[in-house]
Amino acid sequence: LAPSLVQAAGTAAPAAPGGVRPERHDWAQVPGAMLLSGVLGVAECDSVLAAAAAIGFTPDEPDLPTDGGAPLGAGGSAGEGLVESAAVAAAAEEEGGGGGSSSSAGIDACVWCVPPDLQEALWRRVAPLLPPRSPDGATLEGLNRRWRIYRYAPGAVYRPHVDGDWPPSGVVEREGKTLKYDEASGPELSREREYRFDMSGGKVRSRLTFLLYLNDGAGGDFRGGETTFYAAGARQEGGSDAPATVHMVAARATPRKGCVLVFPQGHGGYRDLGAPVHEGSAVLEGVKFVARTDVLYTLPVATA
Repeated sequence: LAPSLVQAAGTAAPAAPGGVRPERHDWAQVPGAMLLSGVLGVAECDSVLAAAAAIGFTPDEPDLPTDGGAPLGAGGSAGEGLVESAAVAAAAEEEGGGGGSSSSAGIDACVWCVPPDLQEALWRRVAPLLPPRSPDGATLEGLNRRWRIYRYAPGAVYRPHVDGDWPPSGVVEREGKTLKYDEASGPELSREREYRFDMSGGKVRSRLTFLLYLNDGAGGDFRGGETTFYAAGARQEGGSDAPATVHMVAARATPRKGCVLVFPQGHGGYRDLGAPVHEGSAVLEGVKFVARTDVLYTLPVATA
């Protein structure tokens, strides 16, 4: 998947195809939020979509219990078998406080534990642009390998919510049953992959959402589907003697292919800024694709 990402892993400051380097644009209307432009090229976004199609989408309905881990199949070409089942994905969404429910039909999802080399190459592109420390003193660590890829059909809305924080999820490989025994080389064992909800033992959590747009809004591939943020505001109506009226002030981000929207999650580290209430607004025409993962931070020793 995304060979140009893998090939960029050895460079000091990787650029997207065509030599476009990611740039950060702070968003004054949403405290703590920023847009990273030029993160993925068109072909790279298409590769992610191809992997998602190979994994398969299921309705976004997180309603299953979990014990924090489940075996994964070793086969499959998408992500070399590092694919979390839809059932485990939904279960982990509940366990991890994933940040609300879509409250709408028409949203499908799949979950993919991306290969480490792809993750590292992407990280090298964006790490210099991200806050090195969160307000609660946690230090920048990396990106979560657990990507949630969403497909919005026409009419689909992801209702207003605040995103939850997540641990670094991943896949561990272990020896399984004996496949055959050779007197010269000994037993040949199968390799089994297992999903782990928290690879850090509680020492690392996310503080920021990393929302990657995989196709174009504003009538390019779809209409509508903006990421809309809400904040409480007050204004005077009918003159200065009139009582203040509280209303919701919205700021909207139009999806652009290969760009990333980064914003605070609902954790105490960003409580003073106010974790933003937001929604995936209604798709009016076409199909929207977006991938969500998380920016991870190592917790201070006192809170780890």
